[in-house]
Amino acid sequence: LQGTDVAGKTIVLFHHISDSGQSYSKISQATTDSHGFYEFTRAEGVVRTNRSWFVRLAGAPSVHSRTVHERVAALVSLAASSTSLQTQRPVTFAGHVAPDHPFERIILQEKVGSTEDWKPLTSGRLGPGSIYSITYRWKMAGDHTVRVVFPGDSRNIRAESDPVTVLVQQTQVADFTIQTSDPIITYGQSATISGKLYARGGTAPAPNTAVTLCHRA
Repeated sequence: LQGTDVAGKTIVLFHHISDSGQSYSKISQATTDSHGFYEFTRAEGVVRTNRSWFVRLAGAPSVHSRTVHERVAALVSLAASSTSLQTQRPVTFAGHVAPDHPFERIILQEKVGSTEDWKPLTSGRLGPGSIYSITYRWKMAGDHTVRVVFPGDSRNIRAESDPVTVLVQQTQVADFTIQTSDPIITYGQSATISGKLYARGGTAPAPNTAVTLCHRA
């Protein structure tokens, strides 16, 4: 509070919640110290949506602050039904957006290489309770890092979930299999590559046949 007589004055805090259909309402009040300073602390978990704030000097409606606009990001959770699967096999990504935004759109995105770019894969809708479930299949093998994005609306700004990485293995033919003892290893650690070869088009093993191990970095 500016001026000369600033100590012990009552300051009233007002706010307006975006998309509430209501005007500004009184929230709290505080008393200035000997230098005219005041402070309001909102408890954790109270401010969950976009809103605007201003203060007035009690008993003097014409003495008020500018309006401060606060933008609040939603919280988006993400979990995968599996983090290791084969190509063309479905994986389901599920989670929740808080606060509730039922029936609004969300987007499943994949990270592009080692860059900070993300590309959309598919989209879905939040159900009742702001819960979502999106199923996706990859045609190409490899590590796929994904996230779910809530684009934002009048109540909350855009928000992204923490990323999840899914390891997709190439679907193998029935008569020539391959697997690894550990799909993820540290530098210098060993892993065993094994499998079985069958006679073409049959179920009988094909012993004493040379096979070649190939790799791509």
